[in-house]
Amino acid sequence: MIWIGPSHDLEGPAIVVADNGPGFLDNAEDVVQPFFSRKTDGMGIGLYYSDMIMKSHGGRLGFPERNAVEVPSACDGAIIAMVFKGNKDAA
Repeated sequence: MIWIGPSHDLEGPAIVVADNGPGFLDNAEDVVQPFFSRKTDGMGIGLYYSDMIMKSHGGRLGFPERNAVEVPSACDGAIIAMVFKGNKDAA
C-alpha cells in the first residue's frame, strides 16, 4: 500500500508519501546520497534527485517520525515528506 497526501504538520506545507513496507534501515543523510541503495537492482538515484530538486526550490526532503504527521495506520513503513518553503498556516 502507498498513501500520498498533504500535511501542514511540519515547518511548511508538505506532500507526504507513506507505505507499508519495511521502512528505512539507514539514516536520512545516507539514503539521499547518490548511488546508495539496499535493493539488489536499485540505482540509488531516486531519493538523491528528489532531495536535489526540493533543495533547488527552497524546500527539503524530510523523513518525519510517525507521530509527526498523520498517515493511515496501515502505512507502517517508510514515510517521506516533500516539505516546501512557505508558511505552514497559510492554507
